[in-house]
Amino acid sequence: MSFVLVKSEPPVTRIILNDARRRNPLGMETIKQVIEALNNLDSDCQAVVIAGEGPVFSAGHDLKEMIDPAPGFVEELFDICTEMMLTVQLLPGCTVRPTRPDASWCPPATWRSQWTPQPSPLRE
Repeated sequence: MSFVLVKSEPPVTRIILNDARRRNPLGMETIKQVIEALNNLDSDCQAVVIAGEGPVFSAGHDLKEMIDPAPGFVEELFDICTEMMLTVQLLPGCTVRPTRPDASWCPPATWRSQWTPQPSPLRE
């Protein structure tokens, strides 16, 4: 199942968490799909909007995955979550956060609201 939709309307790309029935939880697969979407932006993308389908942006981590996990799973989950947040932070352009107050999974320090035309290791 695709937990993430990508809608590109240059110069803007919308990345939409797409599991509204479960409040768009950030499970391992969803996080991987967000990272993949961010790493495969069109070359003419100048702004990224990350949003959630339904009434809630995201419930946060998918706690069901964390019940009786396999050894090392939680560490791997947090590592990949960190990778997602760093990927957002390193985007060469404008990233817009949702205006709803439930966007706690990505701290404000990772969002930028101005175009920053600089080289990024993600685009090389």
